[in-house]
Amino acid sequence: MNKENALTRKKLKQIDSVEDFENMLENLMASEEDKTIIIMHYKEGKPLGYIADILGMSESTVKNKHRKLLIKIGNIM
Repeated sequence: MNKENALTRKKLKQIDSVEDFENMLENLMASEEDKTIIIMHYKEGKPLGYIADILGMSESTVKNKHRKLLIKIGNIM
């Protein structure tokens, strides 16, 4: 994982306010499915493999989406 994505992950984990997290999601140009990945992983603490099972995707697909979402989020934070 690159340094920018690691920093974005750290920032996401530090968002304490539900309102701040929702505002970030509102500004994120992503599908509802992609937003679900972020919510489940960072607010509910679910591992990406579990999320893949719930969404009916392969784990590698969810990991790729997650990586791309971190880049998008990093650009708006």
